[in-house]
Amino acid sequence: MEVNEAACDKAIEGAFNIADASKKGYITRKDYKIAVTALLGYKPSKFECDRILSEHGSSEVLEDGSAAKIIPMKTFKALMIPKIYQRDSDELIRQIFLALDIQCRGFLTIEEVIQGFHEIIPTMPQHQVKQFFKEIDLDEDGRISYKDFELMMKQRKLLK
Repeated sequence: MEVNEAACDKAIEGAFNIADASKKGYITRKDYKIAVTALLGYKPSKFECDRILSEHGSSEVLEDGSAAKIIPMKTFKALMIPKIYQRDSDELIRQIFLALDIQCRGFLTIEEVIQGFHEIIPTMPQHQVKQFFKEIDLDEDGRISYKDFELMMKQRKLLK
C-alpha cells in the first residue's frame, strides 16, 4: 500500500509538535507517549518507551537541571515512518479480509474466496483459487481465520 510521504511527514511533525508544546525541539519520555498516541492511536507501553529512549535517545540536561533522555524531531521521524507503513499494511490486510468475509463470521469459506477472487480477478482459474485456499487452510476445516489470512499475506509478501 502506498503511503503519501508528504502526508506522512506532516502527520509525524504534527504529533511531535503536540507533544513538544513548549517548542524545545525535542521530546522526553512523557512527550513520546503523547506523540505516539496522537500519531498512531495507541499508548506505548513502559517497555517500548524505555527501549526507544535507551536505543535512540540522547542524554540532555533539561531546563530544570535534571538529566533525561530526549528524542529530537529527526529521530522521531525515523522511528515513526516504519510504524506508519506497518500500520497501513495491517489495515489493508484487515480491509481485504473483511471484504471477502461477506457474512461477517470472522472466517472465510471456499465459496467466499472463490466469489471474491471472481469479482476482483475474473480471469483467474477456479482451480488456482482452490489451491490458494488449500495452502492457507492448514487444518483442513474448510475455513480460513483472520490470523491465518494475515500470516499468509505477510509471509508471501503479497502486500508491499
